Amino acid sequence: ALKRGDESKLRLPTAADEETGIAKGELLLGGDAAEHRTNKFELQIKPEAQDVIVFSSDRKDDDGNVRIEGKVSHQCVARPVIDSQFRSRLKQNVKSKAAAPQRKMQVLNDEEYRKAEHRVVKMKTAQEIRELKYQREQKRRYVDLPEAQWKERTTTRLFQLFEKRSHWSLTEIADALDEPQQRLKALLGEACVYNKSGPHRNMYELKDEFKTVEQRQQKEDEIEARREARLAEQEKQRKLREEKEAYEKQFRDK
Repeated sequence: ALKRGDESKLRLPTAADEETGIAKGELLLGGDAAEHRTNKFELQIKPEAQDVIVFSSDRKDDDGNVRIEGKVSHQCVARPVIDSQFRSRLKQNVKSKAAAPQRKMQVLNDEEYRKAEHRVVKMKTAQEIRELKYQREQKRRYVDLPEAQWKERTTTRLFQLFEKRSHWSLTEIADALDEPQQRLKALLGEACVYNKSGPHRNMYELKDEFKTVEQRQQKEDEIEARREARLAEQEKQRKLREEKEAYEKQFRDK
């Protein structure tokens, strides 16, 4: 980005090359040269090979409406000029990183020293060690289950999880089920719906065919409440506009 007041120069050709359709130029960045590895770049501005259209959407919009912002017609590629100055700066940067100390000495004050000196390491008892070993064995047996049994058991636990709450994120589900996220994605794709917008953005909910009657009614009530809130907000904005117009009309009449 070029700021106003910088001693920067941008030199581009007036027309693209007739054969390639690529416009080549040179970009010189002003300012302190020590802030950049190089201040000279080669620019290539060429037509976009494929039609790229830019869309935008409102995260608060429950309907997921999108609008077209524009079309990308050209792409600009900036590459640093590899010259002796660039190589020299790159070599200096590598040397400075290699010469930096890997270990540092920290001097503790009295309070930190007392905490480190009197820190008590609690040793586990034999009973606690046996319990940890038993938990690891049980977890390993569960992980080593055949895929069909694992899927059935995990699906049951997943449904029990959604009985507590209607929406969960992937991280919360993985932590609650103690399963890796990558393994759960396929199962969630079969049983759940991923919300990309709305108040529950980036969260999962059960598909309608897996929901109970109470869960379906809860979702309908939630949608109706959001619709009423949106209508109330629109009505409020309409009244404010009418009051403003009435005030402006009264002021003009005077």
